[in-house]
Amino acid sequence: MAPSSSASDVAKAVAADKEAEKAEKGVPAQADEDHGNDKTHTYQGVGVGHDLARGEGHDKGDDNCGADDPQGKPHPKGKFPCFAAGTLLQTAGGFVPIEQLRQGDLVQTMDDGLQPVAWIGQNTVAGRGPMTPVKIPKGVIGNQRDLIVSPQHRMLISDWRCQYYFGEPQLFSSAKGLIGRSGIEWAPMQSVTYVHLAFERHQVIFAEGAPSESLHTGPEAMSGLPDWAQQELEQILGCGIRARHLARPTISIGLSDLLAA
Repeated sequence: MAPSSSASDVAKAVAADKEAEKAEKGVPAQADEDHGNDKTHTYQGVGVGHDLARGEGHDKGDDNCGADDPQGKPHPKGKFPCFAAGTLLQTAGGFVPIEQLRQGDLVQTMDDGLQPVAWIGQNTVAGRGPMTPVKIPKGVIGNQRDLIVSPQHRMLISDWRCQYYFGEPQLFSSAKGLIGRSGIEWAPMQSVTYVHLAFERHQVIFAEGAPSESLHTGPEAMSGLPDWAQQELEQILGCGIRARHLARPTISIGLSDLLAA
């Protein structure tokens, strides 16, 4: 049963929104022992129908946790939305680990049925600092197993709070914005492989059975990718990809507290 008034709750959440964005819900700091331990990582893209190995380099425990460019130089960018390798996505052939998908494979979407993968890429980074994984326990949002995503990855929320507070039946919230809801928590680890997946347009897809987002090629997400990956996406999807619309409205971290009540 919804409460009788939401005005004060919304006002408080809006007032605290900027502070919450800065705090990022207590993201675990990079552990001291991680610094000085070089972590070799690769960034791979699946562009025009084949794997494109994009070099190797050393992270050196850097909090940017960025990818390497094709010349093997450390890439300074980071903070991108994606799934952890091993996440099962619903496809035409059932649930398949995301890292096994290739360009052209058909993935089930909420709005447009089966859609072919336009681009897929992956990055292995330090599992602490700004790219600390978020763990969503089994069953919290319809997921059939524990779900591991990057902090910026958006999950689709559908309950009475969306309509009551925001006038929308469904909303995207970043995973880090849901920390504290029903056991959703940070899951720091030594390293984690994240996988991106893009379609012709932003889609709601099913990860472990839970509705979530594909890679949104807007300015923020694109800025977290290395230049070669941005160029690859623009070549495949067109130069207007940065202006593409989200599949659902999105709320910020501070306001997402209203959905975690």
